[in-house]
Amino acid sequence: MLYSFDLLGIALLILGVSMLTDAGVLTITLPVLIGVGLFTAALLLWVLMRFIRQRKIRVRGGQEQLLDSRATALYAFHGRGHVRLQGERWRARSKAPVACGEVVSVTRVEGLTLHVSPVAQPPKEGAEP
Repeated sequence: MLYSFDLLGIALLILGVSMLTDAGVLTITLPVLIGVGLFTAALLLWVLMRFIRQRKIRVRGGQEQLLDSRATALYAFHGRGHVRLQGERWRARSKAPVACGEVVSVTRVEGLTLHVSPVAQPPKEGAEP
């Protein structure tokens, strides 16, 4: 996905240098000129591909990283409490009651407060339905 202006710039670079060599100002052979043009095009393509790949990578920091993360309730609470997320203690708010040690999911981040909801736990083996 090379942009047309980039290709035009490389073509004009080669054309300009070839015009200077024809006028006798520079003494560069045609193979060197073509090699420099191909190297420039390859470098440009590599940089553009890195930028495109970088835009597709999901954000790994800040508040976006915390969304949908799993945290553990430090004590039972309903409304306000504290959870442990990634080794840190966070203030939490929940509309549903949360038991001590229960795993919760982060639904929203508001400043330094996490809005959480309990995660449905699969039934333990041997438990009756």
